Amino acid sequence: MATDLLQIHPSDITFRFELKKQSSCVVRLANHASHYVAFKVKTTSPKKYCVRPTVGIVQPHGTCDFTVTMQAQRTVPPDFNCKDKFLVQSAVVPAGTTEDDISSDLFVKDSGRLVEEKKLRVVLITPSSSPENGDLSQDPLIPMPSPLTVEKSLEVAQGLKEDGTDRGTVVPRVVEKEGDMKQVNGIEKLSFPKDFKELESRLGIMDAKLREVSHKYFLTWISS
Repeated sequence: MATDLLQIHPSDITFRFELKKQSSCVVRLANHASHYVAFKVKTTSPKKYCVRPTVGIVQPHGTCDFTVTMQAQRTVPPDFNCKDKFLVQSAVVPAGTTEDDISSDLFVKDSGRLVEEKKLRVVLITPSSSPENGDLSQDPLIPMPSPLTVEKSLEVAQGLKEDGTDRGTVVPRVVEKEGDMKQVNGIEKLSFPKDFKELESRLGIMDAKLREVSHKYFLTWISS
């Protein structure tokens, strides 16, 4: 917000409001002229806010910051609407003026010197979202087979175990021994093993794994 003497940024005093916690806002005053400017900060609620510094000198083409701290509050304002105001007074002063020379008389408008005032309102906002308060990330869900698919798989495995025949059914790869598997149209298919007991052992492992998957899916389906 531009004035003849100082530019004030931001134009509002903004606080992230949390119950029983202090909040601060930094305001910058910029002097783009070739003269020295004194400033003084006032508020309508001096017991509620702490301003540091309340007075100062901004050198030509220089800047100066002041910090406003809102004391911890025990109640939330209705509709998050705060009616408190701040007033920034500024006046041209001669070179060599110090903070000790700044008094209320310096900002009297009928004193003959150039004096300006700018009102700043107080704005309250909610705390920004954070990992602690935000949504927790969730792992992607692993698709589960349908009950019908699991049931059919169990039937196929049981039939293979009882008959000891292939029946042309495609099954998952369960061994890595050379010769036990062969490629058929890009799909690994179990060939008739030399040792029937070895096949029976593999089918037993398959049967146990399929039943475990079916049991887990059933529990997931029941709890959903």
